[in-house]
Amino acid sequence: KGVQLIVELNKNFYTLHKFGGSSLADAKRFNEVKKILAGNQEVIVVSATKGTTTQLQNMLDAARDGKTWHTELSALESAHQTIINALLPQDQHAELLQVLRNDFATVADIYNTVAKIGAYSSEIQDFILGYGEQWSAQILTAYLNLTNKTLYLDASKVLYCYKKDGVVCIDWERSQAALIEYLKDKDFSQLVVTGFIASTLDGKRTTLGRNGSDFSGAIFARLFQAIKLIIWTDVDGIYTAHPAKVKSAFCIDNLSYQEALELAYFGASVLHPMTIAPVQEANIPLYIKNSYNPNAEGTLITNASTKSKHPIKGLTYVDEIALINIEGAGMAGVSGSAARI
Repeated sequence: KGVQLIVELNKNFYTLHKFGGSSLADAKRFNEVKKILAGNQEVIVVSATKGTTTQLQNMLDAARDGKTWHTELSALESAHQTIINALLPQDQHAELLQVLRNDFATVADIYNTVAKIGAYSSEIQDFILGYGEQWSAQILTAYLNLTNKTLYLDASKVLYCYKKDGVVCIDWERSQAALIEYLKDKDFSQLVVTGFIASTLDGKRTTLGRNGSDFSGAIFARLFQAIKLIIWTDVDGIYTAHPAKVKSAFCIDNLSYQEALELAYFGASVLHPMTIAPVQEANIPLYIKNSYNPNAEGTLITNASTKSKHPIKGLTYVDEIALINIEGAGMAGVSGSAARI
């Protein structure tokens, strides 16, 4: 079965879905996600439930600053318990609720430690922030498993990354080998994967950076040689301009990878810039679609560039920019000064 799976990975066997936090905001949204999915030959990468990562970060900062965080942590645990209770039959609550209790106890212990020393490292931050995706992925796995054979994958077990000049880079060869090894004795119709988290080269849990779940979706699309990657969000696609600012803005049907990359880098927040490279290198079609309106066509991103009937295909902007001019004789001939700045 493992050999067959490896062959199938190279035959564009899987459709890869990525669901953002707004698509997993509550039990109702989990149910809508299940309706969207076909039920077989799918890999599903998920973000944390809406607002969870921000809450974990805010509580971490509160602990460092000597402020209270206990009430907020209890409320976050209750919110996840509510989703579990709403989605799963009574006789299937216990195991997942115990996982939740253990995890939240661990998070509380770390917050207490941070409060005592008044500081935290980037390693502690990565460890804490990675919990949100683990919770949402395990809940979705249990829910989908009620009707389909569904497997849970903690991405930090197979995805290895490192930083080069401050940029997150993927060890593709090691990650591919680890994924194949992980899947060789597994049988599933759907695989649910944690977005956002990965491992360092020495095996410590890390993250791909804020909003890195889209990047995770693209990484796993390339690792699986997916038929297509569909990023599900809360808007109908990429718009000609920000629809909240420009009322006449409308969804763009088609973009090239290069056009999408330019829009993402210069302010189109619906798409993380790092998402483009993995799918472009593997020539995997990328769709941006709305989980609240799944019948909408969305935006298709491929190698092809389709000429628009309008003079301008898309317009972006970035808020709160400052322009800084740095000059001086001390910079002349000094190696690395621009990089340090």
